[in-house]
Amino acid sequence: MEHLECNPADGESPQTELHIARPARDGYPNSQIGARLLISPCTVQWHSGRILSRLGVTFRWEQRARRPRPIRPRRGPAWIGVRKRV
Repeated sequence: MEHLECNPADGESPQTELHIARPARDGYPNSQIGARLLISPCTVQWHSGRILSRLGVTFRWEQRARRPRPIRPRRGPAWIGVRKRV
């Protein structure tokens, strides 16, 4: 059986990599990402490898660990700001 290399089609844009990076970061498998973007899982794998090498990481969980956390304001109890009915 002949080995097939994983290479994307020519002309893929950096925007495609963003569409792959976000779901990959969130833990979706290559098959689901590829089905959603109408590309092969092999192409998703190729782009994921490029993205991870640019970030200097080896595994997807490291990509998630480097993800900046949004700063959320602290919320008080649910009843603050609610008027009492008389």
